[in-house]
Amino acid sequence: FWISLVYAVVHLPLCIAGTAVFGLTGARGSIVVAGVFYTVLTGHMLRLTLDIRWLEILSELKRPLFATVAMVGSIVVVAWVLLPGSDTGAGSWLMLVSKVWVGATVYCGALYLLWRRDGCPAGIEQRALQVLSR
Repeated sequence: FWISLVYAVVHLPLCIAGTAVFGLTGARGSIVVAGVFYTVLTGHMLRLTLDIRWLEILSELKRPLFATVAMVGSIVVVAWVLLPGSDTGAGSWLMLVSKVWVGATVYCGALYLLWRRDGCPAGIEQRALQVLSR
C-alpha cells in the first residue's frame, strides 16, 4: 500500500506536470526523475531492513553500469555511421535492427568480460552461464 501511495504522490504529478509543460520530453524526464527517487527509496529500505549500505549496493552495480556505458557508446557510433539514410522507411528499420543487435551484443560481451576480469564472482552472471550450458 505505501509503495503505491508514494508512487501516486510522486510519479503521477511529475508525469502530468512534465507532459503539460514539456510534452513528450517532460513525460520521459518525469520517468527518469521518478526512477532516481525510487532507487534512493529502495536503497533506504534495504539499509533499514537488511542493513545493506549504499557502498555495497553501488559495488554490485559497477559491472552493469560500465556495460551500459559501453552499450550506449556503441549505439551512438552505429547512429553516426548509419545516419545518412536513417530518415527513410527502410533506413529507419535498418537503424533500429542495427542498434538493438549491436547494443545487446556489446552489453552482454562487456558484462561477461568485466565479470571474468573480477574473477568470476558468484552472482547472476554465474547463474546465467549455468542456465545457458544446459
